[in-house]
Amino acid sequence: MQLLWLFFSFQGRISRKTFWLAALTLLACDIALSMSIASVLGMSWREYWAGSSRTALLDLVTVVLFSWPGLAINFKRLHDRNDTGLRAVVVQVLVVALIALEYGGYDKGDTLTIVLFNIHLVITIALFCWIIIEMGFFKGDPGPNQYGAIPKITYDEPSPALVQKNSDLQDLRQHSERQTRTIVNPNIRPQHVPDA
Repeated sequence: MQLLWLFFSFQGRISRKTFWLAALTLLACDIALSMSIASVLGMSWREYWAGSSRTALLDLVTVVLFSWPGLAINFKRLHDRNDTGLRAVVVQVLVVALIALEYGGYDKGDTLTIVLFNIHLVITIALFCWIIIEMGFFKGDPGPNQYGAIPKITYDEPSPALVQKNSDLQDLRQHSERQTRTIVNPNIRPQHVPDA
């Protein structure tokens, strides 16, 4: 499987296994990048988790960098479930709006604004959890669908040793079948054929 296709294309389907591997890879890259940027900016992890204007910049950078690859794997996984993938866009927009609101987009002293922010937060978390459960745990369509053929779980061609082993097994099966056909029933005595 090609990494460019996996992380940058919105076409095709991927299996649950591929989805989890890609999602965990993106998460690890996101954490590593966040740690690196925080270190360059001279931020402590306490400052990062407490939130600040510099944290907003860090979140903005990681959201911009990882939105496209995240959407690409989410689309392909939803395609495997015969879905358009637009729910992934809705969740992404809600997450970006949540980050924007958190870092200066709402008045933290206004009760109505806090209530609306918390409603937005609950809806975003609920949709995010549902889409992760659906993509990560539910099986895809058992056959081809409008988005392509059944995704393959393997990532490359079988090794030459495996091909040779399978060839040896086929030879052994053929030999065994020939032997089975030529076995003489022990209850039947062989006929004596006179020499000519």
